[in-house]
Amino acid sequence: MTLLIIVAVFSVASAITGIQSFHMDSRIGTTIWYWHGYERLYALASAVFFAVAFYAVYRRLPIAWQLGRVFIYLSAAYFASEVWRSLGTCERATGSSADEAEQCYARRFPAYPGWKAALRDDDLARQYRLYQFTVTTVKILDEKNLGDATFVCASVAER
Repeated sequence: MTLLIIVAVFSVASAITGIQSFHMDSRIGTTIWYWHGYERLYALASAVFFAVAFYAVYRRLPIAWQLGRVFIYLSAAYFASEVWRSLGTCERATGSSADEAEQCYARRFPAYPGWKAALRDDDLARQYRLYQFTVTTVKILDEKNLGDATFVCASVAER
């Protein structure tokens, strides 16, 4: 509950000052991003949302708990999709790619071929599919060799 109040207060402060966010870096200093035009209304809407959420949780309204659960699920799904999108693409393996993926999976998990062979024809596990993840970006953090908070980002070319 405390977190809801803190976010509501920070949202009001953001709407008043116009500061959207800031980033502090030891090499380049502090960078501040500001709301532009009517974007400050977003900060006010956010403050109202979190204040109402606090009140609903405080009063133990069942709808608040249901909406909170939905919000958590949607946030997790959005986060996962953003992480995958930032690293590469993922698609269902078909044709020779599916065969190669299955062989790779069998090498990694030796019990897989026996498990799959033991499945009944009507078993739902037969609907499982293999997916191929193609990496397009790599982000490396090696503080021991590169220094504190130094990331190396690289694009990966298809072979």
